[in-house]
Amino acid sequence: MPASPPRALRRLAGALLALAIVPALAFAAAQAVVQSESEARLAEIRDEQLDGLLFSVNQNAWDVASTWADRLGQPSFRVESGSSSAEAARAFLEATPAVRFVFATSPARADVLYYGLPAPVRTEGDTTGYGLYAPYATGAEQIDVRETLPDALVERLLAQQALGYRKLEPVALDSGGLLLVFAAAPVNGPTPRILGMAVDPSPFVETVVMPTLREVGRGGVEFGVFREGEAEPIASTAAMSRAEITRQRPLWLLPGYVVGVRVGEGSAEEALRRRAWQSVLLFGGVTLVLGAGALFAWRGVRQEVEVARLREDFVSNVSHELRTPLALIRMYGESLAEGRVPDDKKPRYYSTIVAETERLSRLVGNVLHFNRFERGTARIDRRPLDLGALAAEIGERYRPVVEREGCALRLDLPESALPILGDHDALAEALVNLIDNAVKYGDGGPVEVAARRADGSALVEVADRGPGIPPADRERVFEPFVRVQPASADGLVHTAKGTGLGLALVRRIAEAHDGTATVSARAGGGSVFRISLPSHA
Repeated sequence: MPASPPRALRRLAGALLALAIVPALAFAAAQAVVQSESEARLAEIRDEQLDGLLFSVNQNAWDVASTWADRLGQPSFRVESGSSSAEAARAFLEATPAVRFVFATSPARADVLYYGLPAPVRTEGDTTGYGLYAPYATGAEQIDVRETLPDALVERLLAQQALGYRKLEPVALDSGGLLLVFAAAPVNGPTPRILGMAVDPSPFVETVVMPTLREVGRGGVEFGVFREGEAEPIASTAAMSRAEITRQRPLWLLPGYVVGVRVGEGSAEEALRRRAWQSVLLFGGVTLVLGAGALFAWRGVRQEVEVARLREDFVSNVSHELRTPLALIRMYGESLAEGRVPDDKKPRYYSTIVAETERLSRLVGNVLHFNRFERGTARIDRRPLDLGALAAEIGERYRPVVEREGCALRLDLPESALPILGDHDALAEALVNLIDNAVKYGDGGPVEVAARRADGSALVEVADRGPGIPPADRERVFEPFVRVQPASADGLVHTAKGTGLGLALVRRIAEAHDGTATVSARAGGGSVFRISLPSHA
């Protein structure tokens, strides 16, 4: 058994929705996979690049520190007080602002010599003329290298120096400073020297690390150097905070310090994020387009289904409208032909045959004329005529038909002419359809035909005393095949006579004359159908 139209429409709507959603979901899934793969690959590439950049930064810092160690390890800097060591220390400190002081000691660390630039306060017993510089001391106490350098560190430095290898060993101080310690070749004896530099991290980062970071910080990638536990950088290529960095790597020479990376505008990652948003927008747009297409398709199919149903109703109605008068004509004709009708009843039989013949003629005429309008072959021969006189002519010609249906016909026509340019036959057909409609739906009440002039137009109106038409349906009644139930009931009509083409034909005739056909409620009940045509002087 075939599905009912509502169920078929629901199935069709589901199919169209699936056609819209499935491609959109497939597109979204494909985009998600591509986006995920792109992000993973980009992250991998970015990590490789970052590791390479930071390796370069660390290597450069290490090279700079090694250069300092080369200068400091010259034989002029000894583990003994004297002008040569002092001068060497002074020249070194003046050339390297990031180093606050230097020291020299023996592996046994029995004596430690400290050299710094002049301090604000000279200490008693200062023989070098430079003062003892201790910026990382706790309180007023100077750093004691003998306690700061563990034995294992010194042994490791000596072992490396014995193999001809020098390595800088960083030693973090509790006060935040840093010692870079190394073993240097002996001077005037077999004992190697243990030398060190007290590095201030802030100027070291600014003068050694940041120039390299500024050089490589391009393409939307920004760098900052952070101390562990602090939210703000001690130096950066752009304003940033710890919360904004996406990756970080430690600095080799500065324990407790990291280089953080923030991806900004113009970077490949930012471009990928923009692409992701573009994909989302594209997905949304595709979904909207597909959804709108599915909606329009569904509405179009639903409209076609509705039109098909109305056409089926139209065929059924036309069949009924043809059968009824043909059956009466045949029955009355056979009765008259066989002489079974008394003479006193023959006039009624003849008038019935004539009335049903006229009814058939109107039915066939409506169908043919509407078909011509739909095909664009209808011809309107517009000539000067009096709309009031035309209304009077049709009213008087149709009065017997109206009265035969038990209704009264009232004419309210002007004394002066209502000149227009119109096709006499087409406008007459429109008026007949309006009068016929008023008889069908007027509940036996009087049918009123009026003509008048208003706002430069000539109007002809046909009013009935029926239950009226709901406001929502006052445009639908002029659609082909539509027959709307009066305001006292709901739904479409299936019992009233007619094909659903009469009012549609009326509107097309009016529009062919550059006019309009409308309907409104009548005061006191009923409907008023109005044809408005341009006046012709």
